[in-house]
Amino acid sequence: RLDALRARLSSPAQRLRRERHALSELAARLRRAHEGGTARRNLTLDRLGASLAHLDPERVLARGYSLVRRADGTIVQDAAGLAPGDRLDLRFHRGRAQAEVITATKD
Repeated sequence: RLDALRARLSSPAQRLRRERHALSELAARLRRAHEGGTARRNLTLDRLGASLAHLDPERVLARGYSLVRRADGTIVQDAAGLAPGDRLDLRFHRGRAQAEVITATKD
């Protein structure tokens, strides 16, 4: 019976090896979890960046839109707020132009 109990006891060196192995396994799991989390965060950031890129004013202008401002610099969002004779600054993807309102209607 004493021999059976002695066989179940482990030496400090064996126990230390087991603990080191367990620690190594935990460290590897932590690294994998961290790398996976980093990859997910990077993917999320890439998606958000792509969404923001669609809203970039320069890219909107490149798609054929223009930015219309009044002489005081305010942006024109509605033709109903314009009157004949109003001077406008038009900004395009490549260049600018000045314009004067002849008529303005709201559809």
